[in-house]
Amino acid sequence: MNALRRAYACIPLILSCAAPAYAGDTPARDPMAAEAAFSDARSLMKEGRFEEACPKLETSHRLDPALGTLLNLAECFVRTGRTASGWLNYREAAAMALRQGETKREAIARERARGLEPRLCRLVVHAPDSVEELRRDGVLVRREDRDQGVPIDPGTHVLEATGRGFAPLVVHVEIVGVGPTEGACKPVVVDVPAELGGSLPEPEPPPVSIEIVPPVSARREPAAPPQASPRWTLPHTLSVVAAGAGLVALGVGAGFALDARATERDADGLCRAEGCTLEGRDRHADAGRSADMATMSIIAGAVFVVTGAVLWLTAPSLHRSSAPPKTAAWHF
Repeated sequence: MNALRRAYACIPLILSCAAPAYAGDTPARDPMAAEAAFSDARSLMKEGRFEEACPKLETSHRLDPALGTLLNLAECFVRTGRTASGWLNYREAAAMALRQGETKREAIARERARGLEPRLCRLVVHAPDSVEELRRDGVLVRREDRDQGVPIDPGTHVLEATGRGFAPLVVHVEIVGVGPTEGACKPVVVDVPAELGGSLPEPEPPPVSIEIVPPVSARREPAAPPQASPRWTLPHTLSVVAAGAGLVALGVGAGFALDARATERDADGLCRAEGCTLEGRDRHADAGRSADMATMSIIAGAVFVVTGAVLWLTAPSLHRSSAPPKTAAWHF
């Protein structure tokens, strides 16, 4: 019943995809591509190729956010030395697990985030009031956040400071991380000078230009041709009904596919190299059943959509062909 409710809940999403003019602000979601990227990343992680696995996990989470993906991404960041990114993803995973009622995985995420806190490197930037804009790696730093220690990944980071009347100042900061047994990471403090990169000369006033626009000649535009009256027939009605039924079936199939993907991903989180837990095997079985229902629904939906398209294309034209009337244009 949960899978069926999720399937019907996805119908508005499928129908909205058919009208992109109304979905300009909705982030693109592609569960199938997300699942493929997640599977590739898991294989790479098992081979120890974490540098290659992290981008695939980021892509998977961007296309279809999921708790299992977020936990794997946090682990991947930690394995590649990006402790701040791993710590942040563990905290986000704990919040997502709390919303989903996953108490065990919430506790695991919070414990791992606390374990990373002593190793977090922090960057503190002191900037005077003459600095009007301060950016860290291209991200604007608000005035109230300038003196705070911000967790940051090891590596090279760029600070850009600008102020009125001064040349921009660019500072490259190198952050050196610490290992699990090397103790805490000391904060890195950067003091931005008040005069930045030196004074700038006063800008010269821009030249004044006058543009003479010639008058536009009056003209008589041709009249638009009259619109032909539409002719709606029974085949048009049948094609719309078939296409609508196909979209509903595709929505149901997509819902079952989403349920299968989410269940499979949760099951992967309960499996290790030595095998899966009993709950993991049960979730794998549930994912298989949802996948079978998704396949049947998608095939039925595709048949209905193709039938509707054939009926529409073979139906009489909605408009009578008529030659546009001849018009004359007069120019003065």
